[in-house]
Amino acid sequence: MDGLDLTGANLSHANLVNADLNDAILAGANLTHADLVNADLNDAILAGAYLSHADLVNADLNNAVLAGANLSHADLVNADLNDAILAGANLFHANLVNADFSRAILTGSALDGADIEGASFSRADLTGASFKDVINAHETEFDGATCPDGVVRDTCYFNGIVR
Repeated sequence: MDGLDLTGANLSHANLVNADLNDAILAGANLTHADLVNADLNDAILAGAYLSHADLVNADLNNAVLAGANLSHADLVNADLNDAILAGANLFHANLVNADFSRAILTGSALDGADIEGASFSRADLTGASFKDVINAHETEFDGATCPDGVVRDTCYFNGIVR
């Protein structure tokens, strides 16, 4: 299904386990509660997509464009989001355990209440991102990340706490 155009499609509650959506265009698509476990969304365009409560465990989202996407309460355990663009994305209360956001762009994103245990934000751009009330941040990697305050460092500060 390489390059498939599903712009604005209603795929709510769809079973897309192991789906090959490499290079797919899903801009503005409704994927709420969709099952995307092990899905290949490498280079996919998901700008403005609705992915709240979606199951994206082990999904490949390398180089995906998720700018402005709603990923609130989504399950992204072990998801690969290397080099993904998530500017302005809503990751409110998402499960990001062991997710890899290396070199991703998360400027202005909301990660409030998200579980970020073991997640990697190495060299990611987190400028202006909100991490209010994140949980399990103690084992999260920020090596060389641009922190929410715009400063590049190996540790970021949330609510006055070094992470």
